[in-house]
Amino acid sequence: MKLMTCLLTATVLLFVSLEVMAGEGHGDRHGKEAVEKEAPGHDKLVVCQKCGEIKGSENCCKVDAEKCEKCGLNKGSIGCCKALKPAEGEKEIVLCPKCGQVKGSDKCCKVDAEKCEKCGLNLGSPGCCKIAPAEKVTKAVEGKPQTMCPVMKGKIDKKHYADYEGKRIYFCCPGCKAPFKKNPEKYIKKLEAEGIVLEDAPEE
Repeated sequence: MKLMTCLLTATVLLFVSLEVMAGEGHGDRHGKEAVEKEAPGHDKLVVCQKCGEIKGSENCCKVDAEKCEKCGLNKGSIGCCKALKPAEGEKEIVLCPKCGQVKGSDKCCKVDAEKCEKCGLNLGSPGCCKIAPAEKVTKAVEGKPQTMCPVMKGKIDKKHYADYEGKRIYFCCPGCKAPFKKNPEKYIKKLEAEGIVLEDAPEE
């Protein structure tokens, strides 16, 4: 009798353990799927047809975004005043992260296309100076935000900054701005060597 009770108890415990393990695995799988859904790869740069920004970006369908009087999309967005159409067989407008053109179009990754000196994408493409090429995007994701002043190495105060070549550099105090302006490349190289990814300066 005691032996049967022990065997029954052991069977119940084993069954419960297997259920718990299965439940955890199921939860992990769903968690991973959720992360992948929220953070898609940079090979899927979809243009939102409601606002003209990259779908899922911080500017996508922003309530207070300024609208273009001509096209009705966000002013200065990727789709602003551009007659973009999805490539053949596509339902959405997807930009190629390597060239900035509509993915799959006749202009996508053309060998003889002129490249933009600033962003490296095809000059005049929808993504030109709006999105970074694939390798630059990867670097930005892996990099660190600026927290230290490049001049005095103090903690940055976002009230004090300078914009240089489309990037915003923060300082710990107003006195650091003058030495930076004398030799901006020197300080920017220091930050980049430390793996710092500088913020984009707002468009004027």
